[in-house]
Amino acid sequence: KGFVEYRSEHIEDFEVGLDLRSFPFDVQNISLKFGSKNDNLSNVRLIEMEDTSSPIVSQVIDSDQEWVTIEENIEFIHEQRGQSLFSVAALDLKIKRNPNYYIFKIIIPLFLLFLVSTSQFWLKWDRLDARVSIAISSLVAVIAYQFLIQGDLPKLPYLTMLDKLILLTFMLIVLGIAELVLVFSLLNMDQKKLKVRFLRNLENLNFTPRALAEKIDRHSRYFFPVFWLISSGVLVSEGAWLWAHA
Repeated sequence: KGFVEYRSEHIEDFEVGLDLRSFPFDVQNISLKFGSKNDNLSNVRLIEMEDTSSPIVSQVIDSDQEWVTIEENIEFIHEQRGQSLFSVAALDLKIKRNPNYYIFKIIIPLFLLFLVSTSQFWLKWDRLDARVSIAISSLVAVIAYQFLIQGDLPKLPYLTMLDKLILLTFMLIVLGIAELVLVFSLLNMDQKKLKVRFLRNLENLNFTPRALAEKIDRHSRYFFPVFWLISSGVLVSEGAWLWAHA
C-alpha cells in the first residue's frame, strides 16, 4: 500500500454570489474549495506542485476579456468533517470587471440620447409642436434603448450603479417635459395679460409670465446637462474609485 502522484486538469463551471451594486465598476472576491467528497485524507491528499507559480485560473477568466484577475492565492489545508480529515485546496480569487463595453455601448449613448432631449430648450416658443416631438421622442427612445440592453444588465432585486444612471436619465427627461408644460402655461397666462407678483428682500417685484418663462427656458439649457453630469459623477465616483485602486 502506498501513494501515487496523480495530476489532471479540469474545466468546471461554478456559481457564486456576487455583489453587483457597483456594476459595471465592481470588484469581486471569490473563495472556492476543491477536494474529494468521499475520500478522506488517508486516501486522497492534495499537494502543491513545484510548477504552481503559473496562474491557476487567469487564462479562463481573461478569455472573455470582461474580467481581469487582480490576485489569486491557493492554500492546501485539512478540513474536519465528522470524525475524519479531508484534504482541501482553498482558492481565493480577486477579480474586477472591465467596464469598457458598458461605458461605450450603454453609458455614453444614454447621455447622447439625453442631450438630444435637451435640444428642445433651444427652440423658440412658437415651435411648440417641434418641442413636444423632441421631448416625447427622446423619452420613447430611452425606453426602447432600455429594452434593447436588458440582456446586458443583471436582473437583481436591488438597483446597480448602472440602473440608477438609467433611472436618473428617465427622471430628467420627464422633468424636461414638465418644464415644457410649465413654460407654455406661463406663456398662456401672459397672453391673457396676467402678472405674477413675487416678494423678494421685502420689496414687491413684478414679473410677467413671459419673462419668467424665458428665464426658466434659458437656465434649463445648461441646468439639465450639467445636473446629469454631476449626478452621474456622484453615482459612479465611489465604485469607480474602488475599482481603479483595486
